[in-house]
Order: sequence, then C-alpha cells, then structure tokens
Amino acid sequence: MRSSSDEFLAISSPDDAGLYPDRWNRALALAQRLTQTLLPGLAFQVSVRGKSTGEFQFGRQSPDPNCSMSLRTDSIFLSASLTKPIVAMAVMLLVERGDLALSDAVSDYLPQLADSSK
Repeated sequence: MRSSSDEFLAISSPDDAGLYPDRWNRALALAQRLTQTLLPGLAFQVSVRGKSTGEFQFGRQSPDPNCSMSLRTDSIFLSASLTKPIVAMAVMLLVERGDLALSDAVSDYLPQLADSSK
C-alpha cells in the first residue's frame, strides 16, 4: 500500500522500527570504520513500515584526506554505474509488491520536488 505524499517517516528507535539493535549497532560501527579507512564519506537512512532510524552521516565532506569538514546532511553523492542496477532492482521489487507504480510521479514520494524542475 502506498503512503500519501503528506505522510512523513516517524523517527524511532531501531527496535521500534523492527531492526535488531545489536545488528544495527554493528552496522553503525562498520560505517564508522569504513569512513576512517576506506571511504571519505557515507550517509544512509533506514526506513521500515513508516518508521525511520533517522539520517546518519559518517566521514568527511571531501575526498581530500586533509579535509576536516564533517559530512553534512545536504551532501550530494554521485551514483556510480554499479549503483544503478541495484536501485533498479529495488524499485522493481516495490513495483511487484504494489508499493510503487512506474507511472507514479517522484513528487508523490518526495513532495519537496513538486515545485522544482527535477
């Protein structure tokens, strides 16, 4: 079932969102380690049935190793070619479940894009 465009995700604890807290904490620790050793920055948000863990940002704003600015919530990431088939598969799973239609407007899910040229 699709959510209406005026609904927003409720920020909740990992347990309330249906996640295993110990696994969630391991995922956060892994993200932290990855941005200290392998990746300049990493951001994500997990949502389950209208409940979200909130936004998480790790690492620095720039690939420059000397950058001291932390990753911001409005950071923009390029989607590499490897990302596209993964996103396409996730979209098609949502289509199969009836949660999304390929003819839906993006603004149905991201109302902030309704008045833009995107």
